[in-house]
Amino acid sequence: MNLFLLAHGLGDYIFQTSSLVTLKKKGNSFGYLAHFLIILAFNFIVTIPFLSWRLIFSALIIALIHILIDYIRYMLIKKDNAYSLIIDQCIHIFSIYIISLFFSITLYRMAYLDVAIIYIYAVFGGALLIRHILDMVNFDSQRYSINHAGKIIGILERSIIIILSAMGEFTAIGFVIAAKSIARFKELDDKEFAEYYLVGTMLSVLIALIGGLAAGKIMML
Repeated sequence: MNLFLLAHGLGDYIFQTSSLVTLKKKGNSFGYLAHFLIILAFNFIVTIPFLSWRLIFSALIIALIHILIDYIRYMLIKKDNAYSLIIDQCIHIFSIYIISLFFSITLYRMAYLDVAIIYIYAVFGGALLIRHILDMVNFDSQRYSINHAGKIIGILERSIIIILSAMGEFTAIGFVIAAKSIARFKELDDKEFAEYYLVGTMLSVLIALIGGLAAGKIMML
């Protein structure tokens, strides 16, 4: 099961581009086909060492259900906010669990695999959640230069905090936040930006802390 969770994180959070999401929102069949192939490819890639007919059927069904869920979200419900994102992801994960249960797919207990899943979900999935929450509370995430550099900073921030919290080095997290604040010091004079920055940073730190604590617990088992 956790192999498919890893594939989901790779296919949905990292290798699904914004242009692909836009195509799906417009009902473009190429967008859905491309995303289906991405999910299917990662399902096969992560299960290659354990490949069997059960895994092949499971990988195919999970990819098909994944696209069906996305189609319902974008074309029937037509919602793209934090609530729909959370519900969408919960349904994806639940469908992976049910299919794995149906086909008796073993949960491979490998600490490094579980930590990799936590990292991808917290760092890259967290970025999606933060953007949707900021948009919901009337912060225009496009206005405040969520460009390539900003995304890299967010990825680095959460990555470092996950590592530090997994190691129990919580005091060092303050230096990460301070370093980020220095880079944005002049922009903090703008009250609206300061609020946007504070909410975004606190969400990022919270997600990374939860991920880091979970990773730390797993590594201790």
